[in-house]
Amino acid sequence: MNDLGISSADNRKLVGTYNPNTYNALDAAVCFIILLVAEFAASRVFIMLFNSYKEAHETFDFYVVQILSLLVSQSLIFAIGFLFSKIRRVSYLSGGGFTFKFDIVNILFAMLLSLGLYLLLSGVHLQFADDTYRIFYDVDYETYAERYEEYVFEHTDENNTLFAFIYVFVLVPIVPAIVEEGLFRGVIMRGLKQFGTVFAIVVSSLAFALMHGNLQQLVLQFFFGLLASSLVILTKNYLLGVVMHLTNNLMSTILAALSEFAEYVSTGTVAAAVIDAVFIMIGVAFMTVSVIYFINLLLSKNKRKVLGQGDKTDYYDEKKYAVIVTDKLDESGEPILEKIVWNGVDAGQFTYAGAVCYVKNKRIKLNKPSNATLSKILIFISLGLAVALIFIDMFI
Repeated sequence: MNDLGISSADNRKLVGTYNPNTYNALDAAVCFIILLVAEFAASRVFIMLFNSYKEAHETFDFYVVQILSLLVSQSLIFAIGFLFSKIRRVSYLSGGGFTFKFDIVNILFAMLLSLGLYLLLSGVHLQFADDTYRIFYDVDYETYAERYEEYVFEHTDENNTLFAFIYVFVLVPIVPAIVEEGLFRGVIMRGLKQFGTVFAIVVSSLAFALMHGNLQQLVLQFFFGLLASSLVILTKNYLLGVVMHLTNNLMSTILAALSEFAEYVSTGTVAAAVIDAVFIMIGVAFMTVSVIYFINLLLSKNKRKVLGQGDKTDYYDEKKYAVIVTDKLDESGEPILEKIVWNGVDAGQFTYAGAVCYVKNKRIKLNKPSNATLSKILIFISLGLAVALIFIDMFI
């Protein structure tokens, strides 16, 4: 009889509440390629249907179209990530040493970190967008934005602002924060951990930036990805990535509204320069405080690791455990079972690769690392495809 009181493989009932399985690098590469092709094809179909609608109808509401476009895109991202998790037998929002956990202190500092990054890089982001439009479209970003604004007002019902509010303040901040984090900090980053933490952070952040399908957002999204990925790996908590993403999206909306108000109040370049300087100073302050906090958290975790104490656990952590069937046999000849809590798994690594795990009456064979050469080839092919699709989309 083993320590868990389970004497037969046929009588394993409710053993384990947490799936420790993880993705490998090949999973990450294939998932990203499928996403790129599916998103590009869906966008072409959506544009074709939209053009057909415009030919048959004189008017349309811009924000209704934007809502439909966002829902189609985000549903596709969610479907790919969720189906991939089912096929590879990996928990969608946890597993492999990660979890989805509410932690108020870490959440507050994650919000501060995201706010600081956006305020610090908002000027660089806009300048990069301006340079991009000048190079590829022969127009400065301000002129493009004015034309875009005119187009929006022309195709928006001023008497019905509900769709605009839903799109700008509900869907844009919330939906991508949940869906995109599940895919990029879940499937892709978790799979790339096969090649180490730094590789996973950098490459998944680059994939995240390229996924947005334009060059204008490349700088801001890449640096955001670096911070979000680092924070998720440090804390093993996907929720912090979601919080950072939501904060970033909401901040961009608020700053856009403040920018419109500032232009209405004053068109002077001095006022704009002062606002930019204030944003940068606040951004530096927010970044400094939050980075110091998370560095202290990192040092504390490493200290516990060196002392062999492991991560701190609470009641809810202990409730998330897995039961692994080991190769060792007990005195009666039955396999010895090992019980591990979620943070007993080295996040994103293959500590128990190939072993059998029992989770909620399900028997799961844990995934193994993929072929390194094939995985790296497909990873770089996927990144190259992402760049190619951006330029194809720009000129067709």
